[in-house]
Amino acid sequence: SIDSNLEFMVNTFEEYTGRPLESLREDFCGTACLSSAWVEQGDSHTALGIDLDPEPLKWCRENHVPNMKSSDRLSLIEGDVLEPRSEKVDMIAAFNFSYFIFKDRPTLRSYFEATRSGLKDDGMLLLDIFGGTSSIDIAFEEQYVDPSKRYDGTRLGGYFYQWDQEKFNTITNEILCHIHFRFDDDSKLKKAFTYDWRMWSIPEVKELLLEAGYKSVDVFIHGWDDDGEGNDDFEKRTFYENQEGWIGFVVARM
Repeated sequence: SIDSNLEFMVNTFEEYTGRPLESLREDFCGTACLSSAWVEQGDSHTALGIDLDPEPLKWCRENHVPNMKSSDRLSLIEGDVLEPRSEKVDMIAAFNFSYFIFKDRPTLRSYFEATRSGLKDDGMLLLDIFGGTSSIDIAFEEQYVDPSKRYDGTRLGGYFYQWDQEKFNTITNEILCHIHFRFDDDSKLKKAFTYDWRMWSIPEVKELLLEAGYKSVDVFIHGWDDDGEGNDDFEKRTFYENQEGWIGFVVARM
């Protein structure tokens, strides 16, 4: 969730640097939910969201921004994350596995190199990553999401979230996935999102980050509760026995 991601970001940055996290850049930001929530959480918080697609940025400007008290501290750029940028921030976050869209080593390394130009001397790049034995299976999962409120108080109705892993190529590690939605009135939104990715492994990502010039790379993976469900207790690990499914964070430091 956005709240748990922000909590991990804040705690990790302060643990490594000894100072509070203030400036954030959200790559592949989409509707900039993370950035919008971040600037609302503190008077000194700033955020820069970058996305190549103008449509979700337009949605953010029309839906998030009017409900924000601190929209003047949120900047949105329609642009390519592969382009180095001179604006220096404390942290760059690339979540929702969006960097998986880069399918070859030179391109992914170029992205990591570009992020370094946008970080302060003690800044860090934060990526999420997932894997496990079920992550490359052809699979279809559905779960109900209860009605809730957004960070700005807007009420959201309940719905069924469907994760559809349609295709996997073991030669290239390319995977094709979709997100569908089914609503309480049984109407459906098919292929609301489609992800045409390469599944990158932790060793590959670590190696490319170091090749790109980062000085150190750490991996945090969640633990398990008493019922065998994954929790939000992400710990730095050097060994983790493979599971059916897991989610982690990769922290790269300048």
